[in-house]
Amino acid sequence: MPGPCQASGLGPGGKMWAPVNDGHYQVGHFSDRMIRGDRHMVPLMMSNTATESWEVPDAKSVTELAAMAKKQFGADAPAFLEAIRADTLEGMRQNARFSPMELGMRLYFEAAQRQDPQLKNWGALFAPSIPGWDNAGTFHSSDLWFVFETLACCWRPFTGRHYDLARQMCNYVSNFVICGDPNGPDADGTPMPEWRPYGACRGQMRYSEQGSTQLGDDQVTPVMKFLLGHYLSAVQDAEQTT
Repeated sequence: MPGPCQASGLGPGGKMWAPVNDGHYQVGHFSDRMIRGDRHMVPLMMSNTATESWEVPDAKSVTELAAMAKKQFGADAPAFLEAIRADTLEGMRQNARFSPMELGMRLYFEAAQRQDPQLKNWGALFAPSIPGWDNAGTFHSSDLWFVFETLACCWRPFTGRHYDLARQMCNYVSNFVICGDPNGPDADGTPMPEWRPYGACRGQMRYSEQGSTQLGDDQVTPVMKFLLGHYLSAVQDAEQTT
């Protein structure tokens, strides 16, 4: 995943959690190949958890923030600063806040749409409360108990509403695996909330203990729109020079 930020600021990020490039079976970096469309063009289902790995630029002044933007985004720095515009430094920092996991997902989906506009992809945001004395939030992999309906194997005091959500999430994933579309009936035969494919709507399906809710296009923040445009343009420019 192209990483536009690190915890220390807007410096270049790394690429993590990808198959090993052995030069034979896996050639090139997974993220680069995904964005180029160098893969089997099949539907994708991807998600991120709501409280994991948020990035905020570590700038002590507006001048420092502008310098960080110039270093990272070059000629696009003014557009970045416009996207995060606010009256105070703290306001600018909060407007620059984003999830690298969500950005990676959206980059793959946007690239896939350019390569095959008919291809349907599905994005979700996992955002229920996770009970427990540690107030852990929706940490990385906390959604797996729900996807596989194994809440009872965990020490956390999940209640009925969590089990309802787990059943629904498992249904969505099972439907996607079977037919490439997560939509379908719940266990009692009633339709589950409609999950719209990316492109028809750029909001994610939000999973919470209140149920599954399709978010709208307004979920995409100005800084997320900027980052998507900046990195997709960079990929396109690189392709044209090779």
